[in-house]
Amino acid sequence: MNDADMMGAILADDMGLGKSLQTITLIWTLLKQNAYGQRPLVKRILLVCPCSLVQNWQNEFRKWLGDQRLKVLALTKTQDQKTFEHTAAMNPVLIMSYEMALRCERLKQMDFDMLVCDEGHRLKNAAVKINTTLTSLDIPRRVLLTGTPVQNDLQELYALVDFVNPGHLGQLKTFKRVYETAIAQGRDGDADEDQVELGKDRVQELQAMISLCVLRRTADVNSQYLPSKTDFVLFCRPSPLQIAVYRQVLMGVVYSSMSAQHFAVIDALRKVCNHPALILKRINGDSTECVTLNRNVEDAFPEDYGCDGMKVDDSGKLTVLCELLAAIHGMSQKVVIASNFTQTLDLIEQLCVSANYKCLRLDGSTPQAKRDEYIQRFNSKNGSASVFLLSTKAGGVGVNLIGASRLILYDCDWNPANDQ
Repeated sequence: MNDADMMGAILADDMGLGKSLQTITLIWTLLKQNAYGQRPLVKRILLVCPCSLVQNWQNEFRKWLGDQRLKVLALTKTQDQKTFEHTAAMNPVLIMSYEMALRCERLKQMDFDMLVCDEGHRLKNAAVKINTTLTSLDIPRRVLLTGTPVQNDLQELYALVDFVNPGHLGQLKTFKRVYETAIAQGRDGDADEDQVELGKDRVQELQAMISLCVLRRTADVNSQYLPSKTDFVLFCRPSPLQIAVYRQVLMGVVYSSMSAQHFAVIDALRKVCNHPALILKRINGDSTECVTLNRNVEDAFPEDYGCDGMKVDDSGKLTVLCELLAAIHGMSQKVVIASNFTQTLDLIEQLCVSANYKCLRLDGSTPQAKRDEYIQRFNSKNGSASVFLLSTKAGGVGVNLIGASRLILYDCDWNPANDQ
């Protein structure tokens, strides 16, 4: 409505403000009328989301519109594509995962009037295959949902805006020269007055352009209606074994060629902070062969390490977590424990089993058909599970775990947007 050349929009409201409900409202309205209340504006909608949210989206449509008003087909296997083609009039909304969209050759042969992309920050790089695949579809109206429209740099924001409205921010080279470079220089500590003023002007110009197609509201609009939330950041003293292993890993970086493998070393140090046993290939197994970071790392462990099982005392964080779980369990509350590593979830699961805490788990190995079942069981007031183990890499985004009153983020990611 702002510009006749723009056919797309980004709904960038903060998490928890109901982007799903707003999207369902939009779809329902456009299926019934256009902007002037006459004939329907769209007939077929393609909704693409992470695989863990396919069933969740179908449940949301059913929750707000029921089964009779609008038929929705959630595509969980390739055979369902033919079903949608033959029953498009009965099922005007098709939901599929990003992974299936990459494999689905029939998409290019099907006519859609609108494309909705949930967790749209996956498209922040214009060169990734899923971005080029969806761009190649001849769907003019595009709606992108993301709670974190800006994560690392302005080029990612450019990619998102250019996806929904191609050309709105001009060519990438021009955008980098006019906006990204000027804004970065204006915020530099050594910038002169002219650079600072130019940077501020460019920010205002960019905000004005983006506001035409981006809607962003923060959680503050709901704060007055919700119970207060308390965040605690706990610093845990490492165990002597953690300190010894940590130092060995660092020594391996200083005195070897490992310095080039920065992320491998960072991941190893993060695992040591979670529990030193995590940088061994096996826990409680026959072998204690070390990952190839530094052959001396293994020397930091006792000779018989792992033979008598995993020890909570060997990790400062796990010791604190054990105390937290005992206190939360004593108050009969439910808790979600999130981690970036499935190996860490394995350790915490062992801890829960040994303490007789009933738990459910969602990670990359959880079957698609079971994910929604686990979420519903945990959210149910009659559910017996008090702990939900969640992988932040494989489905933690967009999942509504409203059954818990506590959340423990066991380890931090190098990208703050992922933690958020």
